[in-house]
Amino acid sequence: MHPISGPRRNHMIWNKGVTQSPIEHASRNPVSLFHSHNTGIISLVLIALLLLTFVGTCTAAESVDNCYLRCIITNTPVYGSNSGIDVKSFCREQCASQNTPPSDLSVSIQKNGNSYTVGDRFSITVSVIDSSTKSPVSGASLNIEYYNQNTQQRFSQKGTTDSSGKYSTGVKWSENAVGSMNIKVTATKTPYNSGSSSTTVSVKSAQSTAEPIRASFTLSPQSGTVPLTVTFTDTSVGNPESRLWKFHDGQTFT
Repeated sequence: MHPISGPRRNHMIWNKGVTQSPIEHASRNPVSLFHSHNTGIISLVLIALLLLTFVGTCTAAESVDNCYLRCIITNTPVYGSNSGIDVKSFCREQCASQNTPPSDLSVSIQKNGNSYTVGDRFSITVSVIDSSTKSPVSGASLNIEYYNQNTQQRFSQKGTTDSSGKYSTGVKWSENAVGSMNIKVTATKTPYNSGSSSTTVSVKSAQSTAEPIRASFTLSPQSGTVPLTVTFTDTSVGNPESRLWKFHDGQTFT
């Protein structure tokens, strides 16, 4: 007997009369364990990859018909009827939803007047709606730009529409606003296309409206026997601060 025949026999595994080497037994066992415990995980990963592939088949730049046709041609040979996925239904749904163009934002402006004087308060209310459904759009970001067409000066305000799709603000006109003032409101919100609206108002410098000073008096009686008491009544306009009286005998009074 060979010197190593004894040890070799001690490492052999007997199974129903069939000899099996330790190496063969060890290599089969791990594979069996791997399949029994990880089949579910592998299936989930494959399903996720399938869904990702389907979602990526359509682009918003092409028509619904082209999207559907490309989706069918691309995915049917790969997944076929044995995948458990209705390729036609899935492609139809994906192409219909992904190729619907986003709505535009419609912006309207309400203001408290068209002509102002420096120092006046300018009030504005902005309304934003979905141009397709006509429903208010809340949370839209607003940029309100004021541009003086005479001085070419600009300044801006930021705002956000409330739950009713509205935003109100205002400014007090200064001398820098004198001239023709253009107000432009731009609204943005994902996934809508941005919208804007403009309006123009005029602002004039503050000027005194006081009447020019003009002296005017009445007297009564206008004639009589000396000594005669005469009453003078001031009917001057323009709110004079002082008066100078000059009489025919050369006397003056203030």
